Amino acid sequence: MPRWTHVIIHHSFTGDTLLPDIVAIRKFHTSYREGGNIITPEEYTEKKGLNAPGLVAPWKDIGYHWLIENMSDGRPWLIQGRSMMMHGAHCVEQGMNRRGIGLCLVGNFDAAPHPEAMFEKAADTVAWLCRMYHIDLANVQGHREYASYKSCPGTKFDMDYFKERVVDYLAVWAPNG
Repeated sequence: MPRWTHVIIHHSFTGDTLLPDIVAIRKFHTSYREGGNIITPEEYTEKKGLNAPGLVAPWKDIGYHWLIENMSDGRPWLIQGRSMMMHGAHCVEQGMNRRGIGLCLVGNFDAAPHPEAMFEKAADTVAWLCRMYHIDLANVQGHREYASYKSCPGTKFDMDYFKERVVDYLAVWAPNG
């Protein structure tokens, strides 16, 4: 079992359709791809034989451990992605796939601010993960902290305020006694 020491926050960089976007995200991650597009296994084999750049083989499952997305009822739902018994496939930098739990908020938070209810669901979830796996708040980071070419969890996502909200939820999650 992985030894979790970090939580890495992402955004899907897609619009939230109020339908189960996790289905599309899982299909993308578990398909053959070229340059961000899904291709057939036959196309992959042919292009691999030609040493085409940008080819990606299917992953075992979605890259993130958890996703939060608004569903048709307008409320944010926490949905399990990859098993917690598996390393992630969301942040290769500094070995974070082996140490960091991947949490993806469905939406593009470069284009627009996050929905407040989704933000709160994420803060509550991160507090729970920190308590469950004894993760220090300093180790809750956006993907952009590890990969300068990423904006995750979005340029309009305030990580400092997010951590303040996580602290508030950690106070609720504190053991009685």
